[in-house]
Parts: sequence; structure tokens; C-alpha cells
Amino acid sequence: MFLSEKSNAALITHVSKSFPSDNISLDAEADKAITELWANASYITSGVNYAIPSDLIYSGTIPLLDCIIHFDERSVKNNANAVADYRVVIFKDYCKSANNAPDDTPVCVGAVSLYLPGQSKSSEIISPIYAIKGESSLSFSTDRGYRHLSADDREEFTESFMKLLNSSVCSMLGTWYGIQIALLHPLVKNIFSKPGVRQYRTPGSLENSKKRNKVKYIKTHVITASAVESVLYGDEADRSEKPLNRRKLLWYVIGHWRRYANGHCVFVRPYWKGALREVKSTGDDRERVIALE
Repeated sequence: MFLSEKSNAALITHVSKSFPSDNISLDAEADKAITELWANASYITSGVNYAIPSDLIYSGTIPLLDCIIHFDERSVKNNANAVADYRVVIFKDYCKSANNAPDDTPVCVGAVSLYLPGQSKSSEIISPIYAIKGESSLSFSTDRGYRHLSADDREEFTESFMKLLNSSVCSMLGTWYGIQIALLHPLVKNIFSKPGVRQYRTPGSLENSKKRNKVKYIKTHVITASAVESVLYGDEADRSEKPLNRRKLLWYVIGHWRRYANGHCVFVRPYWKGALREVKSTGDDRERVIALE
């Protein structure tokens, strides 16, 4: 269930080269609104693990490489423990590594850390993120990395807990992908335009440490479902006068012939259309066979 000490040390070294720039807080409704930017509602509520698209990895268009996502779903689950902090790190060389790899070869492009508070040092379970050239979605290994967890601590984690962790990581990455889409969206990105700023302390560091470290700061965002709805469809008063017209953020237009009034015909090449068309502009073109009568 856990990586070898050597593999874990290599993963920790790679993760430690990065520093989180943003802390994003969401409740259950905001989580749903962000995820619906790329997945439909029936898919979200189906209970199956998300298939997280890998397109942003190969196009090199991830706007936020290192962030902490704070979930607070107590209002829905009525559970005082329904609070969790995840850190998602995408390595700086992610695009080059993924694109230069041979087909069908897993490449570690980042990691997800789940913080486990309650000990003298905050512990972490770290899930490596893999991209496989030729596959349309990200994948995960069943072996996890760890920080501040002794061998005895690791043995306490049962198989059922690890399965629950797998589901949680997949669900959380669905939110992470929605955040990336939101930051690429010409309208939704505005909800991130006025962040707060606070000092950031690495989990497990000692507040009374004699070692003086350089003060680090992190941008903070509190995302609400109403804010997402407002930038997409206007305020509540406007939405009450007419039904919502939800449009896709991205779709593909197949190649076709355009005939002008003078009889001249021009072939229009296939292209991506929609608010997120720039995300796909650097990707591989789809192949289409045009049948001519």
C-alpha cells in the first residue's frame, strides 16, 4: 500500500521543490458548482470514481501548479469530521515529461497530499499522479507516498481505509480539474481576481522554532456556488426572469464545405469552438474523413 523508502524519498524530494501559491476553500455546493464546469450533474452524483481528463497536461495549460484545497462539507453531511485539506502539486516539467514519454508508459506528473492532523507533526499520505500517452485520463498507483508516518503508523491503515482514500482522491481531483477550468474560463476566472493573503506555515513546522525562516505568504480564495452562478448567468434577479441557458464550454466542429454566392467552394478545416477553445488549440487535431458526393 506504500512506496518503498527509496521511492518515497524521491517523491518527497520532487514535491518539496514546489511551494503552494493558493489556498482555495469550498463547501459542498461550491464543490458541485466547480465540478459541473466540466462534468454533468448525473456523472457527479453517480457514485463512481471520476475519470479526470489529461488534456491540460499534454497541452501545457494548467494555470495553478501548486495549491491547497480546503473542503468543508459539514453543512450537508452533518458531520463534524467532514473537513479535509488536500494539496495538489503538478511538477514544473509536467508537459515536457508527458509528451516526451513513449506511448503507454506512465509518467509521474504530480502528486496529491492528504493532510492527517492530530499528531505532533501533521502527517501526509501522498498519491502520485500519472499521465499515460495515448490515454485520455489521469491514473494513480495503488502504492502511496507518506511523510511523518512511522512504519507502525502505516500498518494501522486498513485496506478499507485505502479504498476510501482512493475514492476521495478521485473526487477531489475532479474539483481540482474544475478549478483549472474555472481559471481558464473568461468569466469564471473573475471569482479568483481578489484573493486574500495570509502567512503560510508548512504543516508540521514548529511555531516556536529557533530557526528563522523567510516569511512565506499564500493567496486565499473562498469560493461559493452563488459566485460561480452569478458570473455565468447573472445575478439571481436576472435568472428569475428567464430560464438558465447552460452552454457547453467547448465543442468540436467537424470539417465542412462552405459555398459562397458566386459558386466558389472553400473547405473549412475542423476546429474547436467555445470559451475554452484555446485549451485545445495546442493539442493534436482530430482526424476526420470527409465523404464527398
